[in-house]
Amino acid sequence: MGPRVSFYAQAQGIRYELGNELGEYSGVLEFSANISDVSDSARAQIVRNGEAVFETTLDGNPARMQYRARVDAVNANWFRLDVQNHNGAMLAITNPIFTGATRQPSFTTFGDFVPT
Repeated sequence: MGPRVSFYAQAQGIRYELGNELGEYSGVLEFSANISDVSDSARAQIVRNGEAVFETTLDGNPARMQYRARVDAVNANWFRLDVQNHNGAMLAITNPIFTGATRQPSFTTFGDFVPT
């Protein structure tokens, strides 16, 4: 079995779980991650919009990560937790937590996407 992970955000006393959408919240989010059952020489990363923003090396013992980020209502963001072994192979990826304005697709039907 692989690593056991939990990842959540908190703002104004409310806890947001994986897959949650904070909507148009503006302010500071406090992210927490717990990782266990990981072998030596692994690493965990908190990822924002595809870029690692916080990283720690795992030594085989349970680990806890904390990260703070400022978000606003206008800019859409997503945050997730990744865990990789020493070779860079992915051991765990969480679903994201979403913030900011919901993006609307510019195409609504297949005909809008493919010219006829």
